[in-house]
Amino acid sequence: MSSLHTYAHEHDKPEILNRVEKSEGYFRRMRDTTLILEAQDLVKFTQGIETELADHGLTAEEIASVTELAAAFEMAMKDLGTSEAVGTSATKSVYQLMNEAKDIVDNQLNIYAEKFKTKNPDFYNQYVSASRVIASGVRYEKKPEAPTNPNNPPA
Repeated sequence: MSSLHTYAHEHDKPEILNRVEKSEGYFRRMRDTTLILEAQDLVKFTQGIETELADHGLTAEEIASVTELAAAFEMAMKDLGTSEAVGTSATKSVYQLMNEAKDIVDNQLNIYAEKFKTKNPDFYNQYVSASRVIASGVRYEKKPEAPTNPNNPPA
């Protein structure tokens, strides 16, 4: 940064000077995404003046490494966004499948099992018993009890 600052000051480049006249703490407090955009903008300012910057101690290799790091960061952010999208999609698919399975049980299997109530009562009783075990995982909130009035006891 100091090389770019010196160059901008010596060559009267206020657009560059305004970008680099910031403390190290300022850059440390930036969000990663903002910092990478700032670095990319600074690299754009260096295009065409690489030889002059080399005279001030900023080499073309250092500029290239900043460009490579920015590109790698962008790719990592894209990969992260893709993996989050895949995870969200998979979660939605699981919920959709669970709802479809519940719908099949409620609207088809339960109705079909009723036919066995008289023909095969053992099967029907086992089916109903298994359904209760599955349904016991569902939690219902208790309804609040009606307040009792001491002057009017319940009948």
